[in-house]
Amino acid sequence: MSARVPSAGGISLQSTGGTPPATPSTETPKFEARTDSLTFVGDLPTGLGTTRRAEIRLELHEGHLVLRWTPRRHEVSTAPPPTPIETELLRRVERLDLAYWGSPSPGQPAAWQSRWDGRDVPELIRVRLGFAKDDRRRWPDLIAAPQH
Repeated sequence: MSARVPSAGGISLQSTGGTPPATPSTETPKFEARTDSLTFVGDLPTGLGTTRRAEIRLELHEGHLVLRWTPRRHEVSTAPPPTPIETELLRRVERLDLAYWGSPSPGQPAAWQSRWDGRDVPELIRVRLGFAKDDRRRWPDLIAAPQH
């Protein structure tokens, strides 16, 4: 199953849903969702009308909101992994607070979670940014709805 997040230039999230397909390294595609970072395998736009499969991480690093990514390898390799490409999205950020909407397990009501350990992507992802008290910027929460 693939889910497309309508933000950040059309990045798509990948979810395993059910039995994961085998990859050359026999690992399940990554989707690690925590309150301070989000790591997943997805498709990044190349700017040429195509996409590239990548391992993507959104996080706060030394006061900068950054998107780090490395190309996803399709083969088993003994070479060291490539150095991640880092794109600074925003400066002078004091806090990144991510939350994930959905049911934590079957039969339980949906609610905001501080981490997501489900096999599928959550129904919604909330991005909340905090700035220093003397910083005049005030941003509303950004809510992304992965499309299944």
